[in-house]
Amino acid sequence: MLAVRALSIRRSRRSCDPRSPPPCCGSTRICSRTIPSTPAQSRHARRVQSPWPRSWDSATSSAERLAAPARLTVREVKVGACVLVTTLSRRSVCKRELNALYQRRWNIELDFRNIKTTLGLDVLSCKTPQMVEKEVWAFLLAYNLIGLLMAQAAHQSAFHPRQLSFKHTAQIWPEWIARGLACESREHDQVLFRAIAQLGVGKRLGRIEPRARKRRPKSYQWLKVPRQRARQQIRLYGYLPNVSA
Repeated sequence: MLAVRALSIRRSRRSCDPRSPPPCCGSTRICSRTIPSTPAQSRHARRVQSPWPRSWDSATSSAERLAAPARLTVREVKVGACVLVTTLSRRSVCKRELNALYQRRWNIELDFRNIKTTLGLDVLSCKTPQMVEKEVWAFLLAYNLIGLLMAQAAHQSAFHPRQLSFKHTAQIWPEWIARGLACESREHDQVLFRAIAQLGVGKRLGRIEPRARKRRPKSYQWLKVPRQRARQQIRLYGYLPNVSA
């Protein structure tokens, strides 16, 4: 249960914003904020009630709006220099389990990076909404397929799937298909799983990275016309005016 709820961890300098509507009924949110606290607050958890807003997001259905409570009770727990804010009660999850769950929040950032950077979903190539939806589903299908291969390889090699490299698996699988070894025999599958499990990743507990770019962007102007028309403009004017005419 904790592994499933770990997908809804969020890190913030503020507490959970009561003005935002719930993503779904019965969901769990955990975030953190750094505040000065008294010794009594550091030893005991505090319960806070926040009202739900009157305005709702357009994606929220009528059933979810009716099922949402009038007030939300959250629990604040002091852990080190942070205060964890969650909807889980003390009876269901203790302070130690909350801290361990919060330390696994980095896996969410890794999953986003795998989908957007490793697979290439950061830039959508389709033009219509229908094709964009199909493109996103295709990337999610590829992500789940690679995750399934990692899980099978981890089960065979007595590793945890998080200890295996997503990019390494994404590079091996297309080469395996290109050589025609995907449907050969069960022995070939075992070789594939051993090849996936041969490269692991380090421990990432408590990892924090700045959300910033290290390299400076190029100072070139944006290409706002088709490339063929841009070549014609360069031949005509000697430079790229980047106009639509």
